[in-house]
Amino acid sequence: MNLLLDKTRIKSCIGSERKRKATMNRLPLEKQTQIVGLLVEGMSLKAITRLADVSINAVTKLLVDLGMACAKYHDEHVRAL
Repeated sequence: MNLLLDKTRIKSCIGSERKRKATMNRLPLEKQTQIVGLLVEGMSLKAITRLADVSINAVTKLLVDLGMACAKYHDEHVRAL
């Protein structure tokens, strides 16, 4: 499986994420910040679900959204290396 994403693929994924998010409940910003902090510290998904009292699907979806946002930022700002 190719893990590298090109710009058109990223844009299509972000577009589909936006459509999906419109109909879903979102975690509060404090909870999202807590989860991202725990992920950065290296905690496992199951441990985060227990500590933050959220479903593993919520953590996984947040992780995917975060990855897409980082890829978008990287594509826009990292140039001429």
